[in-house]
Amino acid sequence: MIPDSVVLSVLVAFCISSAQGLNCYTCSTTSNEYDDNCVSTPTEDMTRDCNKKYCNIIRVEDKDPKNLVSSMSRGCSDAYLNGKTEDYTHIIYQMSCREDYCNSGSGKTASGGTHNYLGDKSTIYCPGTESSASTRLISIYTIIAFIAIFIM
Repeated sequence: MIPDSVVLSVLVAFCISSAQGLNCYTCSTTSNEYDDNCVSTPTEDMTRDCNKKYCNIIRVEDKDPKNLVSSMSRGCSDAYLNGKTEDYTHIIYQMSCREDYCNSGSGKTASGGTHNYLGDKSTIYCPGTESSASTRLISIYTIIAFIAIFIM
């Protein structure tokens, strides 16, 4: 017979490990309060565990002077933002992605350097799935549970 404390411990560990959300960089900056780390190289202190579907970047550049970042925002949301739009004075880049820390790039292209304007059909999203590290952790807990069952 398996002690109740072992069963409870395995269940609690499983629930805690599977509750982890998407990890994203979060920061914002404007041309008046410019933060180069937010624009170019987000840092570890800019990370957050988000309970949203997507990490995203919204980058707004002035057309004159060309390529001047007017504002930049990294964060997370349930809304899928993707594309490039222009008006007379600005170019607005929007990018969404679904992997931990995938919003680390420039915002003009996906983190891998390719344009990420494929629309929401480019990735299949399966609610409840985790990153490979979380899946490995769940697998370890499952193995420990089976070992505990057969030893006891």
